[in-house]
Amino acid sequence: ALGRAVASTTLVADGLEAEETFQVRFAGDGPLRGVFSVSNGALESRAYVGNPRVDLSPQGVAAGVGRGELQVVRLKNLPGETQATTYSSVVEIKTGEIAEDINHYVATSEQREGALSAGVSLDENGAVDACAGWRVELLPGAPQDVADHLIENIKKA
Repeated sequence: ALGRAVASTTLVADGLEAEETFQVRFAGDGPLRGVFSVSNGALESRAYVGNPRVDLSPQGVAAGVGRGELQVVRLKNLPGETQATTYSSVVEIKTGEIAEDINHYVATSEQREGALSAGVSLDENGAVDACAGWRVELLPGAPQDVADHLIENIKKA
């Protein structure tokens, strides 16, 4: 869950100004007792989970996160402003899958359609070996047939 959160917030933060941030907090009722991650436009990240000792292998990330709220805070520089503006939003955790829920937030709250995926590779001892992800976003004015084609390709992946 932690690696997926870091990969996801880093991908969403890509393209922000260095001091702008994208922050998420999954306040779910699962045994992880919350997942927090923040990334800035310089692609620096930090994250934690409430209970890092939870073994998610038998149940999966969604069960570890549980149901509850996804709290999002963005620090954004607006044109003509000398100080960054904070925007916060709260949405329901839809699936408990980190990338899916962040993508749902971006699509519904920011009206930016696209797809986000993140995963973690574990070594033979169960320690994180690597985490990675990808993000695609439709540009404003993209024709519907392009959007449909993109969605079909993502479903095949």
